[in-house]
Amino acid sequence: MLLGLFKNVNRASSHFSEMRSSRIEGCWQEVQIKEVRWMRPPDTICKLNTAGSSLKNPDSIGGGGILRDSFGKMVYVFTIPLGVGTNNQAETLASIHGLQWCV
Repeated sequence: MLLGLFKNVNRASSHFSEMRSSRIEGCWQEVQIKEVRWMRPPDTICKLNTAGSSLKNPDSIGGGGILRDSFGKMVYVFTIPLGVGTNNQAETLASIHGLQWCV
């Protein structure tokens, strides 16, 4: 199913297999491709998915998220600049923003 949706996966996976055995900055890089999909929560429950990122670590950070009901219908979506910080701060602050909106 994944290969049908993303026609470049075969090309990318062969490229990754070449990289797999190369040594990058003293570390061995293991690459895996996995299918990821949203799973519906139980009835009457909403699900919040968030993400945060940093341009460098530390540098400008931002976050975003989506809140969906048990039918997958979007309830709330956001993207926000979060100032300067690390990737972990961006992830945390994006989650906090989403949770604060929920309560």
